[in-house]
Amino acid sequence: MQAMEAIKLILQIGDPLIGKMLYYDALTATTRKFKLRPDPECALCGASPTIKTLQHTEFKHTTTTEMKEITVTELKERIETNAIEYLLDVRMPEEHQAANLGGELIPLPVLSDSLDQIPKDQALVIYCKGGVRSAKACHILMEAGFNDVTNVIGGTEAWRREVDPSLPYA
Repeated sequence: MQAMEAIKLILQIGDPLIGKMLYYDALTATTRKFKLRPDPECALCGASPTIKTLQHTEFKHTTTTEMKEITVTELKERIETNAIEYLLDVRMPEEHQAANLGGELIPLPVLSDSLDQIPKDQALVIYCKGGVRSAKACHILMEAGFNDVTNVIGGTEAWRREVDPSLPYA
């Protein structure tokens, strides 16, 4: 819907929602339009605006190293050859209990508070269900000074598809 509003503005067609808000209620699949009144105290569009120019702000990511990644087949090979120093599962306890690749469980929501439980002198391989939480965990660990962290691409879902279809869904 936002893309369509942008197209309407660019092409100068239709009735764009300028000065209005479209409210969508997903539970009832209904929409409503509200007119918005400008705030006279607004620093941008009020009666006496103080913001008159745009300022360029450059985004700087604080992590200087790239996150390493491995596939589930590479993980399987490392597990079989005992080449994993520390395998970390950042899923929730119920997911870990239902399907586990042998990793130490530290759920992502408590990872930042549990850094002292993770060895800094070992190579860490981190997995979750689909690879998103483990990637976030890798960034948290790199920001905290862990040097050797690797994300498992696709997590347990990829493991089930590519390595072991009998792994329970979790």
